[in-house]
Amino acid sequence: MKNIKLVLIAFLCINSAIAQSHNVTIETSQESTKKGGMFSSYDVQVFDQDDQYIYGLVKKPGFGKVTFLVNTYEKETYNLLTEVPFFGKEFMGIKNPKIWQFSIDELNGKPFGTFMLINQKEKTKTLYGQFMKGGTFDGDPVKLTTLPYASGYANYYNHTAYVQTFKNSDVFYVETYSYDKVKKEGTNKTLFYDEKMELLEEKDVQLPYEKDKVRSSYSEMDENGNLYYLVEVLEKEITKANKKEKLRPEDLSYNFVIFNRDQKEPTEVKFQIDYFISSCKFRVKEGIIYCAGFWGNKGEYEISGSFSCKFDAESGEEISRDVKEFDNDFIEEFYTEKQVNKAEKKGKDLEVPHIKFYEILINSDGSYYIVGEYAYQYQVCHTDSKGNTYCYWVYVHNDIITLKIDKEGEIEWTKKIPRRSSSTSQSLVQYSYKHLGDDILYLYYDNKDNFNVENPRDVNYLNFGKEDKVELIGATITTDGSVSKQSIYNKKETGYELTIFPGLMKDFGNSFYCIGIEEAGKITTKRKVLVKLKID
Repeated sequence: MKNIKLVLIAFLCINSAIAQSHNVTIETSQESTKKGGMFSSYDVQVFDQDDQYIYGLVKKPGFGKVTFLVNTYEKETYNLLTEVPFFGKEFMGIKNPKIWQFSIDELNGKPFGTFMLINQKEKTKTLYGQFMKGGTFDGDPVKLTTLPYASGYANYYNHTAYVQTFKNSDVFYVETYSYDKVKKEGTNKTLFYDEKMELLEEKDVQLPYEKDKVRSSYSEMDENGNLYYLVEVLEKEITKANKKEKLRPEDLSYNFVIFNRDQKEPTEVKFQIDYFISSCKFRVKEGIIYCAGFWGNKGEYEISGSFSCKFDAESGEEISRDVKEFDNDFIEEFYTEKQVNKAEKKGKDLEVPHIKFYEILINSDGSYYIVGEYAYQYQVCHTDSKGNTYCYWVYVHNDIITLKIDKEGEIEWTKKIPRRSSSTSQSLVQYSYKHLGDDILYLYYDNKDNFNVENPRDVNYLNFGKEDKVELIGATITTDGSVSKQSIYNKKETGYELTIFPGLMKDFGNSFYCIGIEEAGKITTKRKVLVKLKID
């Protein structure tokens, strides 16, 4: 088996603090698998293993369809043994079927899959549940719920169903939404199932606001089946006279609506902040709602600082709140010296560019992290001499942002891991993260010359054309804000790259699997290898 030894080049020390890095070792399959052609690129979600084999779900794109396969790997060598379709024609049994949003999670310690079967002839889509055993189904699929279906992007999302499972729970939930175009109103329902996939109860979930007043909503469930919504509500009455007026912070309110499984009526909790909220998320754990986000003075997309708050998950009572403004040094690091000087001459206050807010990670002592990134995308179009226009997307992924909120609810620190990267392949420039104890381990590609760089203005651009400069980095952040970096491998030395997709990695203790691509110069000759990353 190929085993890539780690070379720990150096530590990145911020504020003179030393952090203990988590060591990452890599092992790859002894053999690679040739995957040529336009649709050779895919990812594997490893969902199970036994004494002999490793099993992975494959979503393989094609012309107008997605094929779902299961890969079986030999556990000792990680070599691919078989690759077979999950869904055969004998299972479908209807005309024009289409499998959609197939995923495998975990229910009460067992691999549990859900998939949507679209019947275009009958204009329905049906959600099924299915336990997995090894590399195949364990028993027959069970029908969970059926919704209307109409072709087209907008119509498809008028009727949706989302499944939420918990690793150690014997109950799972299906949240459905259906929009009636005639009545111009939507209906939310929550369905509760036991581990035998038998329906326990059905609950109507209606937000207590006029539809036109709801600007956005975001929901979470806890392990007891209680449902929580964070809703942005427009308080201002919009008329023809004031339609073009800019909204003020007081024109918006942010409300938690708690649908307790044991109560008929929901609990509504309002919280007001004297700024524009750019992004906001929350998590529920052990009876506490942990909430955090970013805010701006001038508008939703001009970020000036962060906020945090905690609530009692049953009563909605506010436990703590903190609002902090970013210091000038932190903000100016997003700009060149020329841009900073120009803003100072004009007397203009700089704002932080839009930060993508990914996750809240809760620590063992009740403190928690905000995980985000300065990232955006733009489209590039070219027209040839014959008048044909070709467009593609460029994905820009720069600084990794981490905030720490202590157990009292105070924002303790804000850290930035500087980097500059862009590509037409998002998988090459996005990062993955793992919550290890009370530490965070980030995995991402970077220019090797950035290893000891602390100032974001001094960061070198990541150019995938210069393979000797491309390295996979593991960066550890500890609870005191210390940061350390580890060089895991150099792309030119190993001859392959990993596909780092957040959320597609299942933990097996302190190890997880992903897919590597062995470079051979052309897309038709690229080869795949299964990669195991072990974290110490």
